[in-house]
Amino acid sequence: MPNVQHCSKFISDDLARLLNVFLKKSNWYIVKYKSKRHGNQCTTPCLTNVLFSFKDTPLADLACLIERHLKLPKGYFNVALIRLYKDGSDNIAWHTDSREYLGCPTTVASISLGASREFQMKHVGSLWGQYEKSEDIKTWTLKDRDLFVMQGDTQEHWHHRIKPDNSIKTPRFNINFRHIIDTDSRLLQKGKNTYYRYCVAGDSECPCIYKYSDIIKTNTITNYFKKK
Repeated sequence: MPNVQHCSKFISDDLARLLNVFLKKSNWYIVKYKSKRHGNQCTTPCLTNVLFSFKDTPLADLACLIERHLKLPKGYFNVALIRLYKDGSDNIAWHTDSREYLGCPTTVASISLGASREFQMKHVGSLWGQYEKSEDIKTWTLKDRDLFVMQGDTQEHWHHRIKPDNSIKTPRFNINFRHIIDTDSRLLQKGKNTYYRYCVAGDSECPCIYKYSDIIKTNTITNYFKKK
């Protein structure tokens, strides 16, 4: 089994409200880039952003709360990836968060807000190798205010994804905290550059900013993005 924690309703209603207000005021990006591994053009199948500083925001209180719960040093989390899944068609494909600049062991902790989504994990024979023959998939339903944590060497041995589900018509926010190694300036800069590329800019010099109020317009979302 992967080294994970799933805590239902981890945060209070009051903190959830503050986080929702903050996220609805945030900038969002649709990231388009050429895959270095496969050479094909990719578009991230949800909206994203990254924060390398979240002092004086509700994310700082949330990070401290999770750090205390996990008995991590204060200030351990130094980057927050935020994602907006506008409905069940938005998803994240199978992948692992194993990266040189995160080290191993590493802790990846996330809070879900809004619609419930299925989070799945599947063991792999090697980091980027073929799946093992076993089709055993571990599934957790992440609901509003839930905390989900992946720890230890989980990223080395398990892929994960957010499963698409076209029956879901309402949005979901995800706040994902990580620790970029900050004792090595090369790794710190590499981590920041990578997350900025894959969460904001892609291969564009002038990434297009989207606002939540436009993103969730009923029955206009598809046409809105086509115009962009």
